Amino acid sequence: MIDECLGFYRVFECLKPIAFLKTDIQEIGIEQYRKNDQLFCPCVVCGVFAAELALKILIFEENTIFLKGRDIQKLYANLPNSHKQIIHDRLEKGKRLDDLSVDDEIDKLKNHFVEWRYSYESRRGLQADIFIETLVETVCNYVLNERR
Repeated sequence: MIDECLGFYRVFECLKPIAFLKTDIQEIGIEQYRKNDQLFCPCVVCGVFAAELALKILIFEENTIFLKGRDIQKLYANLPNSHKQIIHDRLEKGKRLDDLSVDDEIDKLKNHFVEWRYSYESRRGLQADIFIETLVETVCNYVLNERR
């Protein structure tokens, strides 16, 4: 599971500079803007899936329970306290919106993997959330690089 987490996180990291490009259409032209926009959905899907796997790794290693499902909020809620506090503190420092708690931000993302993976089926417009980047980087860096 760690290899899959790393693989999806690496794809997220490769796509992120293009997909999360904050620029004006006039600066790069409509053709390039559309190409960048086409990478946003795959970037979100890979990132959220990497974060899902990272959370499952922490839960499994501590409790030897493999939780199924894609609900990021449920996985976060089931984290062992030792890991949850560290991740929560880092998310709190890294979040860019001051009006929502970390728990509320995570709740907004709870089904992002499924929603973005099947974005073309959505009858409502999907909202990209800047907290995605913070969550993915925080959780994946902690699991893949720091905790060992």
